[in-house]
Amino acid sequence: NNPYKYTDPNGEEPITTKIGSYMIIYNQLKEFEADNSGLTASQTLNSLVAFNGGAKSQPKATNFLYNSGARYTYTSQEGFIDTLHLFTSAEKTKESGEIIASIEGYLTEIYQLKVDPSSAFSYEDLISNRLGREFAAQLNDKESLSEQYRNFIEFKGGSKNPLGDLELEHPGSSKNIPKTTPNKPSNTTLGSGGKSL
Repeated sequence: NNPYKYTDPNGEEPITTKIGSYMIIYNQLKEFEADNSGLTASQTLNSLVAFNGGAKSQPKATNFLYNSGARYTYTSQEGFIDTLHLFTSAEKTKESGEIIASIEGYLTEIYQLKVDPSSAFSYEDLISNRLGREFAAQLNDKESLSEQYRNFIEFKGGSKNPLGDLELEHPGSSKNIPKTTPNKPSNTTLGSGGKSL
């Protein structure tokens, strides 16, 4: 049961129509929590990325995260974050531990080299997986998942105006972001210090 392979079946990279403020995800999480009241943060995370076990099953997060106008958020410390990878990695870490989650994240990308090279090692995938493991390590059940997500992303320099902030920090970078899904990943598009842009 490897949730990574169901998270991003198309291997999409940030495109302008799916880049948005982390506050959009925060508000969507608040709605998800309202629809699933009484759950702890860990239970909410589990419910968010729960699978029905079928080979073609999609995470429940598909309802809003997969098609969200903020599927990709921008942080000044880490670059772009794929929210689906972040939450799936966090859940896998809670379920199986950091080492297993890390290995499965890499194995999924390697598997994608064989079945769909356009989906393998998209530049924000491994960073998002690492941040998911980091997020899981600090997740507690005293606060809601939405509040912990907001605090985590703000600590990483989360942007409410991603393309504008990207331009301020890296002039000209936003012109390289496609408006539609590219046919192959641009996994070499990195900023200084290995940050994805």
